[in-house]
Amino acid sequence: MKEKISVSINNKIMKVFEYSSLEEIILSEEISHNQVATAVNNVFIPKSERTKLILKNGDSIIIFSPITGG
Repeated sequence: MKEKISVSINNKIMKVFEYSSLEEIILSEEISHNQVATAVNNVFIPKSERTKLILKNGDSIIIFSPITGG
């Protein structure tokens, strides 16, 4: 059985299963993963890397809508 770890998602502490990827967390939060930008521990994570990034206890995740324009 998988253990749970604590992570912060947009400044809210949540328990998630250890070895969860960033992509799994985004999908579990029912967020449209195509329309958000993400950062873990203040480092931008491109969409192509979200399935590879395995979360660790204490990670700080920020999920936000990107702002475009010029």
